[in-house]
Amino acid sequence: RIGFTRSPLVVGVSGTFEVTWKPQVKRLESELVVTCDANTIATASVGALRVDTILTYRVIQGALTKLSLLLPDVNVTQVQGEDIQDWRIDKTDPAKPKLLVTLSRPKEDLYRLRVESEMTLAQFPCKFNLPALTPENVLRTSGFLLIGTDSAIKLQIGKAGGLTQVDQAAFPSAVMDPKAAAPRAVPSRSTFTYQYANMPYVLALNADDVVTSLTA
Repeated sequence: RIGFTRSPLVVGVSGTFEVTWKPQVKRLESELVVTCDANTIATASVGALRVDTILTYRVIQGALTKLSLLLPDVNVTQVQGEDIQDWRIDKTDPAKPKLLVTLSRPKEDLYRLRVESEMTLAQFPCKFNLPALTPENVLRTSGFLLIGTDSAIKLQIGKAGGLTQVDQAAFPSAVMDPKAAAPRAVPSRSTFTYQYANMPYVLALNADDVVTSLTA
């Protein structure tokens, strides 16, 4: 008597038996449909702008195996996420460099990717546009961004397009791991918080040193 799944099999006196395996039903491959929510914290300091972005992909249909993001003029310092098999910078088109991420397991519901990067700032006073990672092959990318500084730097908004300014209390606290004890660092000075419904957007800023002035 040999057991297969839940039904026992009784072998006759011949001592031989045949087993016919039922073929597994093949899942139909459907077109990938994904939306993305971005949560970006940018911190300006002397000589550099640090950008920390958490991207939450929500799979509506299909399975997510590869991620592609258009890169602005930044240096990617770290890429984090579950089941990352490989990530690389693709500069096949020098005008449109991309961050390509390959997953070892397909994702069919929700996936979070964290990308940390830096952009060099010119000598103060200077003007710059906030760099934004743009996910490709998604229906839309909405989200929040917060920019500020922890140094003696004065930030002023020169131009904001495709953005709605909101109170800092409305900025959601996105994390990679809900069990993580340490939250993401948020700048404490000259902060500006925005929300957007789609990409691309434009945020131009002016930065200058705060110089102490004394009179007698």
